[in-house]
Amino acid sequence: MITKCRICGGEFFEKPILSLKNMPESAQGFLAYKSDNQAMDINIVQCKFCGTIQLDCNTVSYYKDVIRVGGETKTTSNIRREQFKEFIKKYNLENKKIVEIGSGNGDFLKILNEFNVDCYGIEHSNENITISSMGGGG
Repeated sequence: MITKCRICGGEFFEKPILSLKNMPESAQGFLAYKSDNQAMDINIVQCKFCGTIQLDCNTVSYYKDVIRVGGETKTTSNIRREQFKEFIKKYNLENKKIVEIGSGNGDFLKILNEFNVDCYGIEHSNENITISSMGGGG
């Protein structure tokens, strides 16, 4: 677990912004061996000093260039649409800004733009940036 901000070395607020319970470790790439598969809690924390929001666990080695498996189908897009709708409602995000860090080819941004939010993406891969700026993948 990370206890200091990756950007400035500052401390995190004690209470996480969001805790996701019982997430599969294997899906996050945090396992040493696939046979170790178990659930983990993922905490999204904020630095007290610079305000950066980040995970409190180590990143996977390929974190800058992660791609989503399989692309978006009509079914998965509809599932994401419902998840985003619930997320926006639960956290009262209407008319607010949402930034997706690691936005890939823009699939999620494309769906988020259907809602009453102001969304932005940050992406490392030039190829994905090009795809996203042309309207996204999927």
